[in-house]
Amino acid sequence: MTRRYIITAEIADREPDGLNPEDGSQVYRMLPSRKTWSVDPTMTIGEIMDKVDRTSNVYRVTITEDSSDQKPW
Repeated sequence: MTRRYIITAEIADREPDGLNPEDGSQVYRMLPSRKTWSVDPTMTIGEIMDKVDRTSNVYRVTITEDSSDQKPW
């Protein structure tokens, strides 16, 4: 069994969504999305974050152990 880590970056992109009726300023709609990577556990946290930093508008990063090869319970 090969051990891997799953990196999930939650992203907050936005797009124009009209004008504010009170002052005419631009209003934006948030478009949440995720990007996921599978990495070798020998990678340092710095190497992992370099990979994540290439993605724009990341507001949360989660690192979990991949258990897909393991039996439940």
